[in-house]
Amino acid sequence: MIESLVFMYEKGGWITIVILGCSILSLAVFLERMWSTRKKYVLPTEFYNRLLILISNNKIDEALAISKENRSSIANIAVAALTHLDNPNMERYMETQGRNEAHELEKNVAILGLVATISPLLGLLGTVTGMIRMFYQVSIRGIGDHRFVAAGIWEALITTAAGLIVAVPSYVGYRYLISRIEKKILKLEQESEILKETIISRKRS
Repeated sequence: MIESLVFMYEKGGWITIVILGCSILSLAVFLERMWSTRKKYVLPTEFYNRLLILISNNKIDEALAISKENRSSIANIAVAALTHLDNPNMERYMETQGRNEAHELEKNVAILGLVATISPLLGLLGTVTGMIRMFYQVSIRGIGDHRFVAAGIWEALITTAAGLIVAVPSYVGYRYLISRIEKKILKLEQESEILKETIISRKRS
């Protein structure tokens, strides 16, 4: 691993190390978002069904207690509703918390898009610096020693390839997460509406 990094630095220059850092960041964000947007943390079925039953049976204290313990997205929305049960603006509190939960689900996803955008640009920068290095060496030493020309071309090709290798999976991961989170948010909105209607029906009864 260390030898590979040394090789990349020697052949591709410091820009390849920056691109490598981008790849590590991209992978970390992707894995973290995949973990944080699991059903357990957004809309756990067993908890949600139990919550609706408790509210329907007018067991508000118990419903509030299990919501505070669960701390999933739907549980946080339930807490916002149940703690403002007698407030005429209860629905507004639910909507505000819903927006907060949507924002939390989308957190850091933009980093993947940023990496997908700047990685090819870093590769292009490496191409330019590699060509500059090559022509600089040619201007000093002439074209007799092809090793200096090859070194510049090495840098140009390695950084370009590295930038694309990082950009493509980062963009795919970005689009996948966007789609995944949009579905989660839509489902959360639908179930929040059912939760709201259950609370309202309970208040009317």
